[in-house]
Amino acid sequence: MTSQVKIAEGKRRRWALPVVGLILILALSVIAYFLAPYVQDTISDLFPTFRRDGMSRQTYQLVVAGFTLGVLLLVATLAVSLGSRRKRPLDVKNTTLEKERAAMIAEKKAMKKRQRRLNQEMRDHIRKNQK
Repeated sequence: MTSQVKIAEGKRRRWALPVVGLILILALSVIAYFLAPYVQDTISDLFPTFRRDGMSRQTYQLVVAGFTLGVLLLVATLAVSLGSRRKRPLDVKNTTLEKERAAMIAEKKAMKKRQRRLNQEMRDHIRKNQK
């Protein structure tokens, strides 16, 4: 007979992940801001006809820093997703599922039978003690 006590599985504490993500974004923002002048020079070297009409140098630097931040975040996300462990699904076969289902149905029937027996015993006990 199986025990009716269920052992609770400990939940993984993932509360630190958003904090780590925020720190990563802040660090990449600082890196992107300091890389922006070099990226600007590279853009002007690669595309000499590129014009930035109506933008001041500071605004242009912030726009380039934003795009650089986006690229850095994409690279960081790719690195994290490739480096993180993932549980592989087990090989599930129909025969295994059928056996588990049959066992589950048998256990359910046994529980019903046990409950009926307990209810009958309780009714008999009440009848005997009423007199």
